[in-house]
Amino acid sequence: MLKPITALRVLLADDNTPVRQSIKALLEREGFKVVVEAADGEQAVTLAHKHKPDVILLDLSMPHLN
Repeated sequence: MLKPITALRVLLADDNTPVRQSIKALLEREGFKVVVEAADGEQAVTLAHKHKPDVILLDLSMPHLN
């Protein structure tokens, strides 16, 4: 029996909230699962360790840590 395909779990990091919300909507529409969002670089690192996402999509220039 084949194992069902599960959605990739994504950490989405961007300091611009409207941009982050738009990207989240696009990803979820395509079947990805955004498990957590971060608004700065430090938060992204902390949440990545905690949630262990399959993929991290992040803005390269963010507050507190690039």
